[in-house]
Amino acid sequence: MRLPGFPLVLKLLILLLSAAVAGCSPVWSAISRPSLEADVGEVLARGLQDPPGMECRMIGTTRSGYCTLELDGAGALAVAEGLSLESGNVDLQDPAGIPPAAAEGIVGYFSPEVMGSLDGLPAYWIGGRPDSLRLQNGGQFEYMVLILGPDTRQACVQVSYAYG
Repeated sequence: MRLPGFPLVLKLLILLLSAAVAGCSPVWSAISRPSLEADVGEVLARGLQDPPGMECRMIGTTRSGYCTLELDGAGALAVAEGLSLESGNVDLQDPAGIPPAAAEGIVGYFSPEVMGSLDGLPAYWIGGRPDSLRLQNGGQFEYMVLILGPDTRQACVQVSYAYG
């Protein structure tokens, strides 16, 4: 027995499923944003007494995200020293210079679609699931990269939540 309108219902279900799959990234980012902001703020507080406000986004539907904030050179150094970060300059032609970027790829804040060219900007990083990136809630970041635009005071912190 065929139900009347079954092909129409099937087409609508396929359309809704397609829309849901295409829309996962913004939904994931919106749901995860408050936790990401709190967790990155917790880590930054280990180097800064009063971390500035920030705006965060998840990277697609991954466990990685980035936050933009206003920070000067002294603030970036305080974070770098407080978390024992390594330092260098961004060179997207040689991402191996910043190991977390090399491992994850040119995504998030490193993507030219997000901030344009970052080449030559100061960068600070740590990877390998260090204790300095352990969170009070029991979670932990796998890595953290801090990129500073010294002329603009625009900074970015990119992190990835560790599995397990």
